[in-house]
Amino acid sequence: MTNNYSSSIITYKDWNKLKENYSNYEYNEYDYDMDIDIVEKYDVGNTIPVVIALKDEQEVGRLIGEKNYQELATWLKEVTNL
Repeated sequence: MTNNYSSSIITYKDWNKLKENYSNYEYNEYDYDMDIDIVEKYDVGNTIPVVIALKDEQEVGRLIGEKNYQELATWLKEVTNL
């Protein structure tokens, strides 16, 4: 599973904690303004940050807006069926 996200500095601490606690997943970070091809490919929209969970290159979940660690972890468990 790959998680593609553009995170704001406010939630950066929670992203790092999530990546540390769920290190068995691959995480890729993209810049909304610099990575236009990815933004368009996944139809990110105007609200950021966006987390998109992929399995076999297919979207299996999307989380939009700033979230705290608990919200991120709960969402990740839901989309990965943990």
